[in-house]
Amino acid sequence: MKQINFLIFITLLFGCNEKESEQKEVVYQKWNSEFQLDSTIEFQGARHAAYGYTYIYPENFKEKIDTRNVQVDSTIFKSENKDAKLKLFIEGEVIREQRKLTQEDKEKERLALIEYANLIKKGKHELAKNLNIIKSNLRYGYSGETKPARLEFLGEKDDKEIIWGIELSEIPISGDLTFKNIYFEYPKAKKEFYNPIGIEMLNNFGMK
Repeated sequence: MKQINFLIFITLLFGCNEKESEQKEVVYQKWNSEFQLDSTIEFQGARHAAYGYTYIYPENFKEKIDTRNVQVDSTIFKSENKDAKLKLFIEGEVIREQRKLTQEDKEKERLALIEYANLIKKGKHELAKNLNIIKSNLRYGYSGETKPARLEFLGEKDDKEIIWGIELSEIPISGDLTFKNIYFEYPKAKKEFYNPIGIEMLNNFGMK
């Protein structure tokens, strides 16, 4: 049953047909940028204690107040010339019946992940409007395991390129789950500089 559920998930999320899903095993792999990371860039590391995730950002990025405040516990950083923006935020909650993971909880997690992915793919998420997804990545897992479920998207919106990572993992105290997001946008004209920065931040984001 677990294998069947996994194939259904892959089919819904990535639009593969059934035969392709059966023939190919989808394996999560960290992305590498096609461009070289500027060796002069220094990163600052931080941890969000309340939601239990870590992240890094360039030291010369400045934290700004999120005036729109659409998402819960959002933090925004902007580059020195304000042409690139990093946003970290929390969304949604998946209630677990008990601390010990049950089959019912696993199914709840699986469906929540599918629903959230489809919100982005169909442009129904606030940040996904007019977003053209170029490629996507997944790691499917359950809370309590070493590596929780994870979605990643690379896309374009108007003159911007977007790197977006989502992790479905535990809230430290309650043990319930939430979607922890890292969203980075920058000019497509400067992707040679910003894309490797975004990939570095993406690969260092999440529950540790």
